[in-house]
Amino acid sequence: MAILSSYAQAYADVARLTVAVREDGESVQSDKGNWYLNPDVGVLNNANARQTKAAAMLGFSPVDRGRVSKVAKPKSSPFAGLV
Repeated sequence: MAILSSYAQAYADVARLTVAVREDGESVQSDKGNWYLNPDVGVLNNANARQTKAAAMLGFSPVDRGRVSKVAKPKSSPFAGLV
């Protein structure tokens, strides 16, 4: 469950930061008039990386599905005769 919550948090961060970068721009001007990279761009890149990594661990793409291990099903249940 921790991976799924990590993916959800990264997704929310990407959505929020994408809007912020679109509104403020990729570069911002300081009080002295100098231009520099908007700090939200770096945080957005980090959130994109976290989202991509979590998506791969969850098997969200066809390539990653082959890498995700399957949980073995029990061969027999002690309660099978009761049903």
